[in-house]
Amino acid sequence: MRSWAKNLLIFLGIISITSLGAYAECNAPAQVVFSDYMQGIRDKIQSNWNQPELTDEGHAVVQFKVTREGELYAYDLKESSGNPVFDEFALNALQKSAPFGNFPDDCGQNFIVVQYTFDSKPVTTERMKKIVADSEKFINVDNEMARKLIDEAIREADGDSVAYFLYARRYKLDRLMCEPEEAQKDLAECKRLKEIYDKNRIQTCAKALEEEETPFAHFALANAYDLAGDYEKATEEIDKAIGMTELNNAYKRYRMELCTRRKY
Repeated sequence: MRSWAKNLLIFLGIISITSLGAYAECNAPAQVVFSDYMQGIRDKIQSNWNQPELTDEGHAVVQFKVTREGELYAYDLKESSGNPVFDEFALNALQKSAPFGNFPDDCGQNFIVVQYTFDSKPVTTERMKKIVADSEKFINVDNEMARKLIDEAIREADGDSVAYFLYARRYKLDRLMCEPEEAQKDLAECKRLKEIYDKNRIQTCAKALEEEETPFAHFALANAYDLAGDYEKATEEIDKAIGMTELNNAYKRYRMELCTRRKY
C-alpha cells in the first residue's frame, strides 16, 4: 500500500476514525487501537489550551498530521474563529503539545490526520451556560425575566472576577428597562471585576514569559495588556514577538490593529 493511502481522519470530540483511500492497517478495529492514543492527544492539547478572554463563544478547527513517531508534521487552520487572537492561542496549544508519542504497536499507519475543535465559552459551569443561554431568549421579549436569569448567573459565579461580563449584560438590561441607578451600579461593578480579571491575566502571562521566552509568550502578554487598555505596553510586547520571528504575519497584523486602537 502506498504511503499516501496510509492515513486516518480522526475527529476529536466525536472520536470517529475513517481510513482515507484504503482500509486501516490495524490488527484491531481502528477505534479500539487509537482510543487511548487519541485520549493522550486530547489530554496534552487541553493541558496547553489557555483560552483567551472572550465575551462571546469562540470556535476554531485545526487539522494536523502526526507521524507514527508522534511528531507534528504539518498543521493548518481549517476553520477560523473569526478572532485572530483566539486562532493564535489554538495553534499555540497544538504546537506546545507535540510530540505525542509513538503509534500503537499493532497499527501500520505511517501518519494520521487529526481535526481538533477548540471551543471557548465565557462561562465557568454548565449550569451558568444554560442560565445565560436562557436569558438571551428573553431579551426584548421579557426583559424582567432576562434580568432575573442574569441575577441567577451572577450568584452562580460566586464572586469570581470572570463575572464582569455578566454585570455588563445586566447593565444593558438595566438601560433597556429604564433603570439608570441600577445601570450605574452594574457598570461600576463590571469595571471593578474587569480590572481584577485583567490584572490576574497580565500576571499569569508575565509569569509564563519568565518561565520560557517565546514569541507566543510575548504575544499573549501583549494581548493581556491590550484587553486591559494599555496599548503602549501591548505594542512593546508584540514588537518583541515580531523581533523573535519574522515569519508570523498574524503578529504583524495584530500590531497594525493595536496601532489603530491607539489612535482612538
